[in-house]
Amino acid sequence: MGGDAISSENFTVDELRDVVFGDSDRLSKSLALSLLAQKAYPNRIDDLQQVLQSNAEAAKIRHSAAIALSRIGTNEAQQVLLSNIDVENNLVLRGVLDGLAQIGNEETLQVIAARRQRLSSLRSAVQPEFSINNFMQDADRLDIVFPSTEQLLNVDVSQAETIALETATPATTRAAIASLSRRNLALDLAREQAFSIRCSGQTLLLLLNQAGLNQRLQPFRQGRTVFGVLAMEYTLEAETWEVKYYILTQSGSVRDQVDVVLVTSKGSPVFAGTADVRGSRAEFTIRAIERPGAAAVNIEGIYEAGSLQFSQAFGERRRRNQRVPSPRQGE
Repeated sequence: MGGDAISSENFTVDELRDVVFGDSDRLSKSLALSLLAQKAYPNRIDDLQQVLQSNAEAAKIRHSAAIALSRIGTNEAQQVLLSNIDVENNLVLRGVLDGLAQIGNEETLQVIAARRQRLSSLRSAVQPEFSINNFMQDADRLDIVFPSTEQLLNVDVSQAETIALETATPATTRAAIASLSRRNLALDLAREQAFSIRCSGQTLLLLLNQAGLNQRLQPFRQGRTVFGVLAMEYTLEAETWEVKYYILTQSGSVRDQVDVVLVTSKGSPVFAGTADVRGSRAEFTIRAIERPGAAAVNIEGIYEAGSLQFSQAFGERRRRNQRVPSPRQGE
């Protein structure tokens, strides 16, 4: 598209919905949501409501959904905002209140005034990013739960397909590390052992923490580590990389077992599993955590002497408790 302005006319409703609901990484989710809200289609308000109410979604995206509803301005859109007046996240709440202020009547403005007291003592409503230092040093204060196996999804093999895993090219690895280094991650990401992972329409780059490679398995047995990150490239607006998930470990409750969890940049757990450690060898299994919109995956492999190998990786394309698809245009 070169330097042309990006317009909603450049995309179909289904293309934008695929990005918003995680089935495509063609452009950033925030941009896709903004463009989708400009489209007139039957389930537009339902889609925005689902994004607004999704606890698994980033707060800034949910905030954007609230603002988009206010711009639609219909009574139905207002009712959706009113039904979310007690949302817990402060950034999302601010979006709901600002939206109602734009389209609300005198009665709703009174409700808004009462709810705004909740924000009055806050310097900022922005939800803090996941903090590596807090994870490593302030375990008692960090609200990240390592899920039990009962909370993990089993893959239906009849619905599964192979997850593409291959060694990342040196050029891609260098570009990603250079981009991420500007974000002050407090991690020394290694150029070795980088993998490209394609799953559910998304391509992610696995980058390991150099500190973990240098020390082999000893840190995993003794406490918490940040094993690495899964990063995603956004190429439509600019060629930048962002952390999609942090890979965290802690010593397990069972001897010679390590707990593993992948969390978003806001600290929300998405994938988890365990690694069984025998000498210098760790055999691991990672699965998706049960939550609305999750797709079941099963990734197994071996980490030994600083080397990572995958033995199998497969997952389902279908998502559990998925949204109801909107009618395609023209149907």
